[in-house]
Order: sequence, then structure tokens, then C-alpha cells
Amino acid sequence: MPKLHKLALRLLSQLVTSSCYERNWNIYGHIHNIKKSKLTSQCAEDLVHVHSNLHLLSRKEKEY
Repeated sequence: MPKLHKLALRLLSQLVTSSCYERNWNIYGHIHNIKKSKLTSQCAEDLVHVHSNLHLLSRKEKEY
């Protein structure tokens, strides 16, 4: 139980921010504007998902 309490305190004490959501919407808007006439919303969402995952993977590199 003490471990759960410690974990809950760490999790709930994190700052709330909308920057991740703003970044995703910015990426989505950029991707959707580039190929607006040919790109479906599902395809744009998939591209945003891939872009976000590549960004997370790049953070593991030493050069980051």
C-alpha cells in the first residue's frame, strides 16, 4: 500500500499542460493542409500517430 500511495502522489502531482495536444493538432493541421484534397482524415490521423512515435523514438538516441 505505501508503494501505491507514493506512486499516486507522483502521478497526481504532475503539472497539467495542453502542449502535447497543441503539438498534435499543429502536426495534424500541417499534414492535412499539405495534401488536403487527397488525404482522408483517418490517413492524417495515422500520419500524426507515426510522426509522434518517431519523435518519441528519437528521444532515445544519444544525439537528442
